[in-house]
Amino acid sequence: GMIPRWFAKTNRRGVPMLALCAAMAGGLLALLSSVIAASTVYLVLVALSGLSAVVVWIAIAYCQIVFRRRWLESGHSTSELKYRTPGYPYVSWAAFILCTASFVLVIFDVEQRFALVAELVFIVACYGAYFLQQWVRKRKKATEADDLDTLWVARD
Repeated sequence: GMIPRWFAKTNRRGVPMLALCAAMAGGLLALLSSVIAASTVYLVLVALSGLSAVVVWIAIAYCQIVFRRRWLESGHSTSELKYRTPGYPYVSWAAFILCTASFVLVIFDVEQRFALVAELVFIVACYGAYFLQQWVRKRKKATEADDLDTLWVARD
């Protein structure tokens, strides 16, 4: 679970109402964006979704390159893989370089520059939320472990 547990809480019919309401709120915001500053918001959303796809493909290519290198370093052979990427490593490196170049070259398109900044802010916010969540979970586990230790310590 990456999202808060209260999103998974269901009503007596098994419907996760809070998750449903959050999804509907997102849909409502998307609907309102077609009325309020429609052309600007639409272009930003399209640019963000396009840049997000490019970022995902950068990550896929990077993971493919790193996985294969670590796989071979750990003593395995490529014949053990159930799926071998055709044209590896050239295809993976080409995908990584070209997607990264297209992401970076957005800087030169004035209309897309805001979307690039928004995408970078979004990526940083996602990583920040993830690391904050992990930090809170570690602290909570450490606190729970300390509480358990105090339960079992003999008192004089």
